[in-house]
Amino acid sequence: MKVKEICIGGWFQRTALHLHEMYSFLKYAESDLGLNKKKLEKLQKAIGPQDVTFVMGELDHISFSTDLGIEVTIYEDGLITLRRANPTDDLQENFKLMSDYYEKQLSVGFSYIFSLGAPVPKELARIETIYPYFIVLQNATQKTVTAILEQFGERRYSSVKKTNFEVIRGDTVYIFNNKKSTPVKIHSFIEETIFTREFQAQLQRYLNLHRHIWDKIAHVKERGSIKGGEASEFKAKVESYAKTINLIDTRISQMGTYIGTRAKITKAHMDDSQYRELLEYRYETLENSLKYTKDIWVMTQNYVDSALDVFSGIQGKATENSIKGLTVITTVGVLASMSRLAATDLSRFSLEGAGYLILLLVCAWGLGYTLKELGQRKEYKIKNISTTTD
Repeated sequence: MKVKEICIGGWFQRTALHLHEMYSFLKYAESDLGLNKKKLEKLQKAIGPQDVTFVMGELDHISFSTDLGIEVTIYEDGLITLRRANPTDDLQENFKLMSDYYEKQLSVGFSYIFSLGAPVPKELARIETIYPYFIVLQNATQKTVTAILEQFGERRYSSVKKTNFEVIRGDTVYIFNNKKSTPVKIHSFIEETIFTREFQAQLQRYLNLHRHIWDKIAHVKERGSIKGGEASEFKAKVESYAKTINLIDTRISQMGTYIGTRAKITKAHMDDSQYRELLEYRYETLENSLKYTKDIWVMTQNYVDSALDVFSGIQGKATENSIKGLTVITTVGVLASMSRLAATDLSRFSLEGAGYLILLLVCAWGLGYTLKELGQRKEYKIKNISTTTD
């Protein structure tokens, strides 16, 4: 079979500022952040960029090639595409080569130059991303298309047939069978497909994280009560949720900008009506999904804030009860000591008296510890955790 080219790609929020940082790293192994120069050079060498070019346009981008035959394009909004022309017949091996390069060389280098500043939430950092595989054919037969799907062990999930092209989708494979359109339009279509797919995937991750956080808090809430000693632990967990929410909230707020820019560029340059039909409603759908996610995230943030108030209140009550117990014990101990001294001739103070005072202090400490433990083990009712704030 003759495959014209194959592509993979990904997207994560970036700006023109990040693009300039990546260019300095790829071109000169430099960074304005005072990062280790030797490590920058080592990571740049591992990436092996050749002919690094900064291209200014509606979306500025960097392009370079590698000795692996991979062409890389990085746009200012964070879209990254990797292409390999005229691959060998073993497509899976070709995609493995490209995926390994993306994950073990390119991503590692970029992770280092962006290692300072707000961290990526661990709940998102540990998620494994499966990149869609894009295969471009030229006037291929259905037999060829079927053979490619069989090579990946996949069935035809959906297909769109137009006069100028055909798109066949498996589970992880997208096949573009080009008939009349120029490769440039196919590249644009692939880029928009990667962007919309990755955008939707990030929203799905945020939705899943919302469900995870909500379930964890609801599980505790359903118990109806917790021990005083558990309040600190639950409060610490909720505080970590609140930190994650604040980090992600910023990312969600930024996503609307990327949709608007991409939609305008796509509509302006997709003069082929058949391509435009496929992309016309994608951005509207993404905008609706983004709005839904924003609303869900506001509700989640309110839920976490309310839970934090509840657990802070329980922790405060448990601490207050412990302090009251210690105050009572201290008062009793002082009064007992004063009574003992008042009833005894101070000139006859002996080891027996000293022993009595030590015993009294030990008993007071033991009683105080017991009251503290009782306070920590006491069950406190969990008040209603609401999803709204006053």
